[in-house]
Amino acid sequence: MRYSAGADLAPAVRQAEAAAKAEIYRRLGLALTYDSGKQKVLVEMNLNQHSAKTRGLPVM
Repeated sequence: MRYSAGADLAPAVRQAEAAAKAEIYRRLGLALTYDSGKQKVLVEMNLNQHSAKTRGLPVM
């Protein structure tokens, strides 16, 4: 799967199978964690995949 800069990735992610979505998220440095007790999703993203340090604040 290849997309140019500025391409809308939302349709591709929506239509992708679970394994492909996981690979897209992994390559973007995106992690989703679902808390079933609170029915909330925690989203974390490594903005610079070449840096081991994380930045920013959690979004509540």
